[in-house]
Amino acid sequence: MASNGWNASLPVATFVKLYTNSGSGPATMNIAFCNTSTAETNGVRVAISSASDASGITSADYVEYNQTVNSGNVYERTGMVISPGESIYVFDQFGVCSARVHGFEGN
Repeated sequence: MASNGWNASLPVATFVKLYTNSGSGPATMNIAFCNTSTAETNGVRVAISSASDASGITSADYVEYNQTVNSGNVYERTGMVISPGESIYVFDQFGVCSARVHGFEGN
């Protein structure tokens, strides 16, 4: 079972595909947002989707929508099971957070 991490500084109001499970088995991932600014953000979103890009995300794909992350704080979702072919998309309305996905890929 492989482990790894992927991270990005999030641009303003733009989805970023942070991870895709390209394996043949499920992956268990944790998703963390760190607000690096002095301002609160209430626009953090996470979608898990089989869409090839962000334009294919539907309302059913969201696991977080407009979550608040206070200044200098971290918000984390743990134990998210990602099926083969699914991707994790992250978004910050105000572009004040960095995001990291880390976990284990199975076979």
